Parts: sequence; C-alpha cells; structure tokens
Amino acid sequence: MAVLPVRRWLPPSALAVGAMVPDAPYYLPLPFSSASTHTWWGPLLLGLPAGMVLLVVFHWVLRAPLTALAPAGLRARLPDAPRAGAAWPAVAAVVAALLAGMATHLVWDAFTQAGGFAVAHWQALRQSVVGAHRVFNVLMYVSSAGGLAILAGWLVLWYRRAPVRPGRWPGLTGRARAVVVAGALLATAAGGAAGAASDRAAVSDYDLVRSTILGGVDAAALVLACYVLAWHGWTAFGALRGRTSAAGTGEQAGTGEQAGTGEQAGTGEQAGWTGGPDPRAGRRRDGLDVLDV
Repeated sequence: MAVLPVRRWLPPSALAVGAMVPDAPYYLPLPFSSASTHTWWGPLLLGLPAGMVLLVVFHWVLRAPLTALAPAGLRARLPDAPRAGAAWPAVAAVVAALLAGMATHLVWDAFTQAGGFAVAHWQALRQSVVGAHRVFNVLMYVSSAGGLAILAGWLVLWYRRAPVRPGRWPGLTGRARAVVVAGALLATAAGGAAGAASDRAAVSDYDLVRSTILGGVDAAALVLACYVLAWHGWTAFGALRGRTSAAGTGEQAGTGEQAGTGEQAGTGEQAGWTGGPDPRAGRRRDGLDVLDV
C-alpha cells in the first residue's frame, strides 16, 4: 500500500517485490535470516540482490502461468510482458524501486513490530490497549486493514480505467482453473491446520497465528509451484508439437500435393499453429487443450 504513490515513476512489480523482500526468509530457503534483512545494511547487501533474482523469477517464470489463472477480464487489462534486454535507465529504475519498497517495509516495521526502532525508543507505542495488545500491535492491525481497503479501492479504479485488449494473455479453461484453485485452497487449509498443530504454535497465541499462516502459505506455494512447472512443461510440449506439425506441412507443400485444392488453407488445419486462437473452436492449436484464449 505504501508503494502506491510512487508507482507512476518506478516499476510497480519491483516496488512490490522490494516491499516483500525483508520477510522473504520466512517463506523461502534463503542463505540469510529475516534478522539480517531488517537491518540498515540488509537492503543493500542482501535485499537488493535477492530482490533482483526474485523479480527475474517473477517475470520469466511465474507471471505467465499465474496470469493464466486470472479471469479473462483481468487478463485483458494487464500490461504486456517486458521485452528481453534492458537499458541502464531501466535497470536504475528497478534498483530504485526495490530500495524504495524495502524502505517502506522497514519504516512500517519500525512502528508496528516489537523490535522496531520507533517502538524501542518511544514509550507511548508500548502502552497496553487491551490485555497483551499494545499500541504498536493495534497500529499494525489498523494499518494492515486500512492498507487492504486502500489497495482494494485502487484495484477497482484501475480495473475501470485500464485499456482492454482481449487475447493479450492466454488463460486456463474454467475447469482447469477450478482444479488449480481448489488444490491451492485445500493445500492452504491443510497446511494451516498442520501449522496450528505444531509444537511452535503451542507457545503463545501469537505463535499459533503465525504458525497457521506460515503453514498455509507454504502449502499453497508448493501446489502453485507444481502448477507452474506443469504449465511450462505443457507449453513447451505444445510448442514442440506445433513446430513438428509445421515442418511436416512444409514438406507436403513443397511436393505440391496440396497446392491446388485451397481447402486446407481455408481451414488453417495445416498451417502449423504454434499458438493463437483456433478460428473454429476458440482454443489454442499448440497442444494446450487446457488453455483458452
């Protein structure tokens, strides 16, 4: 939420990744801890390289399959994928966005976490409000809820104003999407239940909530990772089959066996599709019968 004001000047995806990087060690097997990413030097020495890697993974590995899960109306409004190669000004903007995102995270933590700088140096933030809930706890609850509300409102406005271009991103068929989403939801519930039953969850109410959330997120991420791998494998298979079909059609055209009828050209069945809509069925002709354009 805090990165929204600067999204017009800096890459939004880099801002979002930067805002999440300090907490990445909670969810990913990184060679450093969250304690390191929450220091003054952490964003430069650890957060920046980790953020660059995560940003590359998002754009070139995760974005297309995750976008395929979105409804058609949302896919038609999303921007195009970045082109390969980048000029130095673009790289500088990405670096600035990552640092800005991490800065907003650390400033927020300073006022809302028990070990935050402002909490440690400002007695008023440590005053009890209700039971064990102190001012900095309440500030975290209110800012989180308010941030979600602001983000939801911004998404509604963006959806209404964004230019619509159908077919920009391919998507899953309704049945395939339902299977993936249901699997992720079931995994979230199972992972959350497992986390709630862990020994760490029995330490305190805070640890119960934390273990439940982390367990659910980790389980859902595992299911989505399997889906992403399957998506890329199936896409590669479809592209390979399309190229093989195109090569075979080219050989037939070279012999002239189908040069005079014009019937095959009209249907497009021998044109060697490697993607794009089927004019008759509205499906991709690259072997991906789980994709709908």
